[in-house]
Amino acid sequence: MRKTAPSADMPSVPVPPAPAPMPGSGVPRELLMRHPRTGEERIAPVGYAWSVLLAGPFVLARRGDWSMALVCLLLPLLGQALLAPQANRRHLRRLVARGYRAVSTVPGRVSHVEWALGMQIPRYSGRREDISRFE
Repeated sequence: MRKTAPSADMPSVPVPPAPAPMPGSGVPRELLMRHPRTGEERIAPVGYAWSVLLAGPFVLARRGDWSMALVCLLLPLLGQALLAPQANRRHLRRLVARGYRAVSTVPGRVSHVEWALGMQIPRYSGRREDISRFE
């Protein structure tokens, strides 16, 4: 096939390169959770649990998830590989079940995590001054 030069009716216009993604535009990697009664705070990691893949039962036991830690002990490599994709989501659900609420220090962060995980996360409704030290 023969290439033709652009005609006078249709000048060739260079296509600009795609914009680079902004730093931090992906899904946040962690979410600050606070218990409304006790004020206790926990960091809930979001996404793939690399720590579970590499040091499975120890990480899960520290989080208090004894059933998953037992599976990792019974099936060392296979259990860790199967549980790592869902371990952080399960940890977040356990925190929500125990009464923890998400603290939104950055606008849209909790909504972005909710969208990425496909689950609704209750929000902490404390005073803004209480959470200003985490920004």
